[in-house]
Amino acid sequence: MWRWWIVARITQDDGVLPKNQSAAKNNMKTSLFLGAALLIAALVSTSTVRLQAQAADGTSSGPRSGETTPDKSARKGVRSVPFRGKVAALDSQKRTFTLSGPKQRVFQLSSDTPIEKDGKPAGFADIAVGDEARGLYQSDADQLVVLKASFGPKPDASSGTSKTARSGKTDESGS
Repeated sequence: MWRWWIVARITQDDGVLPKNQSAAKNNMKTSLFLGAALLIAALVSTSTVRLQAQAADGTSSGPRSGETTPDKSARKGVRSVPFRGKVAALDSQKRTFTLSGPKQRVFQLSSDTPIEKDGKPAGFADIAVGDEARGLYQSDADQLVVLKASFGPKPDASSGTSKTARSGKTDESGS
């Protein structure tokens, strides 16, 4: 009796399974292998079809010979970036203004850039050194091109008055 127990124990440790369990494991392995093979075949065929379609249309995902790849900003799309600060300098010839701070960033205003001052439409001549500036810009090559700009104190959204008008402060600089 004890011999039967030792023989059964050895066969279990060696990984010998009864016939019905062994067949089930082999079926599962086969199914997983076939599923993985079908998935790989589907991925390869769709990428091949896509490349053939691009070749027929004349489009491609990479550069052709003699072409250069566009920079990252062109691939990602143009992104507008907010700015805020005080005007430190103005250049009416170039239509630029510089914001004070450690970076001393220079922003370019085009003739069609919408400009507001104190919540009302304004022109470049209405901007003064010391005005609070805020808006959106885009980086174009080595210039910071302004898309939208507002100057002067930020108006209160609920009443339409500026912060300085609400607080009773007056502008003592005479501008």
